[in-house]
Amino acid sequence: MKYLLILPFFLCGCATVSNFFGFGEEPKKETVAKEEVVKEPLTKYSDINNYEPTSDRNYKRMTRQKFEEDSELHAGAGSLWVMEGQTSYLFAQNKKRREGDPSTLLVQGMAMRDVQMKAMAIKDLLVELENQKKEAEAKKKKEEDAKQRLADIETEKKAIMAKNEADNDDAALVMAEQRVDSRKPAAVAAAPKDPALEKIDFKDIEQVPVKITERLADNQYRIAGQQYLTIRNRPYKLIVTGIVRGDDFSDQTVSSDKLFEQQLDLVHLKKAE
Repeated sequence: MKYLLILPFFLCGCATVSNFFGFGEEPKKETVAKEEVVKEPLTKYSDINNYEPTSDRNYKRMTRQKFEEDSELHAGAGSLWVMEGQTSYLFAQNKKRREGDPSTLLVQGMAMRDVQMKAMAIKDLLVELENQKKEAEAKKKKEEDAKQRLADIETEKKAIMAKNEADNDDAALVMAEQRVDSRKPAAVAAAPKDPALEKIDFKDIEQVPVKITERLADNQYRIAGQQYLTIRNRPYKLIVTGIVRGDDFSDQTVSSDKLFEQQLDLVHLKKAE
């Protein structure tokens, strides 16, 4: 009986026992204050009409062809066997070409024969113009010599008549002509040099420095260059343009046989006054 009276005091007075049986108070939890993150308000163009963009934007109309060219979606995209670009290094060290990359064009074969034919045509035309100029100068000199002869004959005739060396004007004229012609030195004709035999040195245009001017689709590049040539002591410039495949382009040399739509023009350079 006495144990039943002590049990309630035992249960109520001992905190350890109360906690053991789950009758005690729950422990207080520590509260941690969270710092609020203050976000800056977003600037909208709809709110501020005078807000300037941070960078210039050059918007252009996108077409399918331009999208394919920019993305380089060609037949060899993603292939390990592609010999150009910056993504394939398994079998060869590749290099991506850009505008301004230099090289040297070897003018040979049909291209060299084309340039030679144009140069020979220009040479023949220059020879013809020089011959016409010489003929005009010779004709003018002949007319001037004839006028001078008549003037000398008239002067000599007056001198003969003044000295009474002839009986009449006809005799004085004959004597004056003989004396004027005898004083004239005999013209020595130099052996003319055939200008057609003059050779043109084409070694200067066998190698023409070129560079990439435009990058085209399908791994092709447009190249252009120029070199100087002398024809009949006149300066000319050889202008070369064409299209070459990326696989055929090299930093050292490019053969003219590899060019598509090639153009080789000879242009005369005027001398500075």
